[in-house]
Amino acid sequence: MRLFLTSATILFVELLLIRWIPANVVYVGYFSNFLLMASFLGIGAGILFGRDARRIPVSPFAPLLFAVVLLVTRAQLNVQVGSPDEIFFGPQNSQSANANYLLLPFIVVLVTVVMAGLAVPLGGLLTAMPPLRAYAIDIAGSMVGIAAFTVLSAAGSGPVVWFAIVALLLSLGGLGVGLTRWSAVSALAMAGVIGLSIVAAQRGDVWSPYYRISEYSSGGVQALDVNGIPHQGMIPAETARRSFYQQVYRWFPERTYDRVLIIGAGSGTDTALNLANGAGSIDAVEIDPQIQAIGVRDHPDRPYDDPRVHRYVDDGRAFLRNATGSYDLVVFALPDSLTLVSTSANIRLESFLFTKQAFDGVREHLAPNGIFVLYNFYREPWLVQKMAGMLEQSFGTSPIVRLYPEFGMSAATLADGPLVASLAGAAPPGDRIGRSSTCGSRSSRRTTSSRSVWCSCGPVCSSHGAHAAAAPRSAGSAPISSCSASRSSCSRPAAS
Repeated sequence: MRLFLTSATILFVELLLIRWIPANVVYVGYFSNFLLMASFLGIGAGILFGRDARRIPVSPFAPLLFAVVLLVTRAQLNVQVGSPDEIFFGPQNSQSANANYLLLPFIVVLVTVVMAGLAVPLGGLLTAMPPLRAYAIDIAGSMVGIAAFTVLSAAGSGPVVWFAIVALLLSLGGLGVGLTRWSAVSALAMAGVIGLSIVAAQRGDVWSPYYRISEYSSGGVQALDVNGIPHQGMIPAETARRSFYQQVYRWFPERTYDRVLIIGAGSGTDTALNLANGAGSIDAVEIDPQIQAIGVRDHPDRPYDDPRVHRYVDDGRAFLRNATGSYDLVVFALPDSLTLVSTSANIRLESFLFTKQAFDGVREHLAPNGIFVLYNFYREPWLVQKMAGMLEQSFGTSPIVRLYPEFGMSAATLADGPLVASLAGAAPPGDRIGRSSTCGSRSSRRTTSSRSVWCSCGPVCSSHGAHAAAAPRSAGSAPISSCSASRSSCSRPAAS
């Protein structure tokens, strides 16, 4: 029984640290593999060290865990990120010290030492019985630990519950060896861990299956941070009309959309705006149940109370795969606000939405005159270009693209589908403008207005010379600064 409890505790704590540390140390979530490797290293080292009972007669885990919790909750550790090859979706002006060469290894060492301390008893327990029996009990305990933490995360529990269960598991395991003076030290350390987590819980954070969510008021708007990173605001529809949320209705001002699908509906702003524009029915898909619940409760327009809205808690691609019928408008509503874009990085929740396969799934669910719209702060011009190239591959027609230099961070709206194809290369009915300079001329980019542009040529043209700088490109996307010979002009608004 002690072997079973120890194995369950080790896997439970491993998942706890991988979940809890990135939620409190900004940006470590982008390097969660470091924590996983540190856990494996610590468990292995603890087992090897624990095979000789003369080295450490008791596990130092509880005091070590207390030290980690105290450091993480009180020191406000942050990782500074910056790379020309990667995009970190989060605060743009990090105030963190550039000490990654110290901080990341330090966190790895902390996790390694904590897991090694917990795994020390496992060394002797595994050698105390026949190998196959020991291995079977170890695997069974590990599976129970994984299942227990998974259920608690899905239920929306937080660190207070998690650390209390760790304390309970340690107590049960300690009963097998009897109470000692060290037992009192461990109990006191775990009481400190739970106390620190209770103090941290006073901030009112909500724990979803994916994030630590903080709700606050900013400039009169209720906003959400996730894992310490600004995520979204609950903006009234009238305010949202002034941003890229409204762009599809500016392009096609006389159109309304009977059936609308919103992937990444979040706390409800996109839903509220489409309701205000006369949508007949909206399927609002959000993967995080807590963010959706906050929107139901706190969004000022109460969009989720409207009978035209059908709420779904699901992954976007899974919903598209299982959906029946067609939509007049499909919106990817800022769904990757926390995605790391890199060929060698961790894949996060929304990464699977920005693939050709996902765009193909959207195409299969568009009505004969439907339209697919994406908008986001893409951070880099090459990423806008990449998205445009993927859209053209999926739909067979060049998308229409609107850039917003005044918003910064390569903000853009892209659209494609049968409705765009019906334009046959012409400008959309709305946002009409006079002829402007060609996209391919470097000098013309210097003289065009700095305001946002509508492009009918190639994937993307820009009114800022900076946007035309060389950048990585994916297969199927043309350089930003070039256009096809037959469609070589961009247009810009004569009036906002």
